[in-house]
Amino acid sequence: MMSNVIPVDFGQEPVMAFQDDHGIYFALKPIVEDLGLAWGPVEKRLREDPILCEGAAVLARTPDEEILGLRADLIPGWYFTLDDSLIPDPVARERLLDYKRECIQIWQKVPLDAFDLQAFTVVSPKRTARAEKPRSGPEKADPG
Repeated sequence: MMSNVIPVDFGQEPVMAFQDDHGIYFALKPIVEDLGLAWGPVEKRLREDPILCEGAAVLARTPDEEILGLRADLIPGWYFTLDDSLIPDPVARERLLDYKRECIQIWQKVPLDAFDLQAFTVVSPKRTARAEKPRSGPEKADPG
């Protein structure tokens, strides 16, 4: 269990971050609820992800639930597992998209010479149906 609690501003309410010898962990459920997403599917995806689950930890236990957290360095990757099309509030949806954009901008600042480019193999990316169709915003319901 984590003992050093750090409040961090996130959206409408502060999110509790916990620090121990292994790093800083963010409680995820308040972030998910702030975005208007259902916790159950998000938690399931996190527990099934081979990389993210390495940095997941039970931060605390209550009689009703475990407080699941994720190590801070994995939060940017976790953002990309969240489906913005499921967020009902347009302001919250845009906030998530802004976080994703910020993660990409930070990644772009890493100098390419920091990588051994000879070790990479270039492959042709598979295109998904969603990737082929540019998204201009939420689709309107057919008044039909």
